[in-house]
Amino acid sequence: MYIKERRHKMSDLVLKMASKSGSDLTFNHSSDYLMQLDQPVEYAANDKVYIVGSPNNESISRVTNTVKESGEVWILQEYVSNLESEESSTQKCHITYGVYDNLLLHYENVQKMLRERPLTDMESYHMFQENIKQYEEEKLQHWNEYFDHIILHYTLNQIDKYQYDQVLEQCFKMLKKHGKLVVNLLLADEDSDGIKVNKASEELRTFPLEKEIMNYLIKQGFHGMKLDRKGSYPYLVVGGVELWPFTVEASKGKQGICLEQGHAVIYKGPFSEVKDDDGHVYLRGERMAVCAKTYDLLRKSPYTNSFIYLACYEDIPIEEAPLFDCNTPLIRHPHVTKGKESILKKGQEAECSTTTSDCC
Repeated sequence: MYIKERRHKMSDLVLKMASKSGSDLTFNHSSDYLMQLDQPVEYAANDKVYIVGSPNNESISRVTNTVKESGEVWILQEYVSNLESEESSTQKCHITYGVYDNLLLHYENVQKMLRERPLTDMESYHMFQENIKQYEEEKLQHWNEYFDHIILHYTLNQIDKYQYDQVLEQCFKMLKKHGKLVVNLLLADEDSDGIKVNKASEELRTFPLEKEIMNYLIKQGFHGMKLDRKGSYPYLVVGGVELWPFTVEASKGKQGICLEQGHAVIYKGPFSEVKDDDGHVYLRGERMAVCAKTYDLLRKSPYTNSFIYLACYEDIPIEEAPLFDCNTPLIRHPHVTKGKESILKKGQEAECSTTTSDCC
């Protein structure tokens, strides 16, 4: 125990010196170090999972051991790896190859197009471009709200930042309404422009800041993002910039009309108040008025352990529920949840749009 503590103190000292002086620092990590830090994802037997990147066979086994024949596991890689040789872990998987900046475009389909109509002149090139565009549209239509989970395995580090929007937009469209996106990546603690890192056969060339990756996800409509830093030390220090392995989780499902069913939630704490990605503020210990959509959302991961849920005693079918009124008091009176004050009567005076209600 004493020797182990001394090693940790020595590593801490070396890290501080490298970061302060702007030096490089390489840790003696094993080749599969980042794989070992992967955060297990909870899958259901009938889940559809899309894994983008080059995970190891242990990671694949965790998925295939849970997802049964009623589900699907897709793996997108840029290069041929040894996954296909591991029958035990990949026999249930659909392994395909493509580029990480376009999750809809697979090499086999491109090669088929080129075989059917080789590029011989500008006309054939323009036709090829049109065929690619049509293929992507058809693929997205087939995969629209198709997957329960999408895993990006250090692939954002391998593309340019201007390509993040397209990839994350595709992820958002391909996920089911309450689907989950899990992003494993290296994040920098300060500006990292120009830094490149070789990891096995892969070149990692972009490293967002912690807040930066959050902004990309918010822009595409994700909610409930969670950051988790992995390991006791950075993966690498380059010019004093620390590159840390992180897992970022994000959810889909906050879009939609806001209807009133008289529900409320109480934030348990420990903070005096919190705010969600729609700007709703939840005061600790107070009965906060929420629309039906937000009430259902807060009963799902990652919010489930943070709230007490108060359903209205007056059972109003969602198809009969009025729009959530922009003028509804933030604090829900107990008379509303008890059904003593009619929500239907209040809904007749609501001042929200009849097509959208984003004010809640």
